[in-house]
Amino acid sequence: MKKTIYLRDYLADVYLDWVNNFLTIERFSEYYGLEEDDARKLLEIAKKSHEQRVEFYKFLEEEIE
Repeated sequence: MKKTIYLRDYLADVYLDWVNNFLTIERFSEYYGLEEDDARKLLEIAKKSHEQRVEFYKFLEEEIE
């Protein structure tokens, strides 16, 4: 069975990869084969996806309590 991967989750994971594994945009963009400006734009979008996921998990946690 094929696992469905949602774009929002992939972007949030890319942001966490950036935070946890890279020190510079230059190195991140080199690793992913992107121009630095494109990497910056990608990380802006990815950060928003990550923040939305965090807020969703907080909401779920409050509902469980």
